[in-house]
Amino acid sequence: EEEERKAAEQLVEDKRRADEAAAAAKEATKRDEEIMAAASDFRGICPVCRQAVTTSHERTKDDNGQYVHLECAGASWPLPGPLPVQDRPGPDEEASKAAAEKKKKEEEERKAAEQLVEDKRRADEAAAAAKEATKRDE
Repeated sequence: EEEERKAAEQLVEDKRRADEAAAAAKEATKRDEEIMAAASDFRGICPVCRQAVTTSHERTKDDNGQYVHLECAGASWPLPGPLPVQDRPGPDEEASKAAAEKKKKEEEERKAAEQLVEDKRRADEAAAAAKEATKRDE
């Protein structure tokens, strides 16, 4: 009877952990989708104000093909002087950073999913043991 109680308690705990892992994986997926959506909206750094130009901004391109805020397009370019090339984040740098973050999140999600599977397996074993103990007692 004590073994059955312990098995049932373990089953409840395993189920709770599995639910938490599933919720965490769902939240991580949601965050990844938000990050990827934000990254896909990025068009570059405005050469005038040096702020991000995104799809939510009114924008145009300058003579060099760089995106510029429409509001900044009338200002003298650049203010107060061009950023050195090494200080200007390029699209490859932004993409690399986003890809590294995405890979890290995917690895965390994979580990959470593996833990979820393991928790489910343990919960199933505990349930089977509890069922078997109940049968023996009858």
